Amino acid sequence: MTLIECFDSSPIENVVAALRLQPQKIVFVGSEDNMGAEIQNYKRIFKRRNYSPAIYFYNLEENERITDILHKYIEADDKCVLDLTGGDEETIFSIATFIAELDDSLRKKVSVQRFDFNYYAVDCDDDDKFFIGSRANITVSELIELHGGTVTQSDISSDESCTLENINKLWFEIKKSPLEWNNMITVLTKIEKNFDSDTIQIPTVDFYEYTQRDRRLFNKILKILEDSNFVTIHSTNTLIKYSYKSPFFHYCIKKQGNVLELKFLLEARNHKNNSTPFFNDCQMSVTINWDNIIDSAPITQNEIDVMLMKDVTPVFVSCKNGGVDDKELYKLCDVARRFGGEHVVMLLVTSGEVQSPAFVERAKDMGILLYHNVSKFNTQEWANMFNEILKDKTV
Repeated sequence: MTLIECFDSSPIENVVAALRLQPQKIVFVGSEDNMGAEIQNYKRIFKRRNYSPAIYFYNLEENERITDILHKYIEADDKCVLDLTGGDEETIFSIATFIAELDDSLRKKVSVQRFDFNYYAVDCDDDDKFFIGSRANITVSELIELHGGTVTQSDISSDESCTLENINKLWFEIKKSPLEWNNMITVLTKIEKNFDSDTIQIPTVDFYEYTQRDRRLFNKILKILEDSNFVTIHSTNTLIKYSYKSPFFHYCIKKQGNVLELKFLLEARNHKNNSTPFFNDCQMSVTINWDNIIDSAPITQNEIDVMLMKDVTPVFVSCKNGGVDDKELYKLCDVARRFGGEHVVMLLVTSGEVQSPAFVERAKDMGILLYHNVSKFNTQEWANMFNEILKDKTV
């Protein structure tokens, strides 16, 4: 099979047909100046999947004889697909006109089709001949690479201690009061800031230099961690000493929002559709390098709290356990639109209630879905949320 692909500014539009149909040849036609560089990204991803099609690309503005070039490819293959999933109007019009004017012997070799935003195959020339292929999916890392970036940070969620059972022990405390949780974490991180290991040792005399409020909050969170089996306490009369039972347990309390991010991630990984995982990839604390240059300055980086992939539809998620302002909306929108493509889903979740009607309206205007008070969600409500955010984007 030869796939003739109208090149689009959105990389996902350019690869979905190839991933589904697995053609032996792909011919990109378009007017984008950076086609060559972007196609190198596609080749790397295809190669890692043990898929190595022959790929050619032609710029309409630089190839006056593009019709002769395409004619040659169609003559050489009995099965050709013109994919109109992406591409600008000029490219689509030029190629579609060329196909329509082919003589019958060549025209019958070509199926004209596209994949809609749900990635169904749509017959575009009403000849009842189109190819569906297999379901396409990409990972979070592949999504970022398609858009010219890289993911440079490992994911703590691969730790064997990272389970819903463990996270729910701390989530139970957040459900009582997200604000109280934030206060406890603020005090704990302040007291632990001079310790690099998972074992903490605080002389009692130093501990009493903190305020009575700080000591109360510290004792409360330490008791929660002990009851949750996250720490072992070895204190004496002169020393407060405790050890985290794994680096993951320590990670949970390093920032106010870590437990919310982990809760969201694990609920997403646990969400099923007829016993099959609903999302094909779920990652948290995704650090994106915009420039595809690692360990080199200057560099542009952003961290996304959680990223999900449903087939080839990305979900960019910002999780806030405390207050949130307009800057978070703009940050989420900028990164998601740069790396997510036309059909990206942007989601902001908060453990508490968002009080500002203006903020809610601004999020809506920016296309950001807002779910607040998730600290009150039960298992079914988490599942409902995942279904709702992708209700128009699932096959």
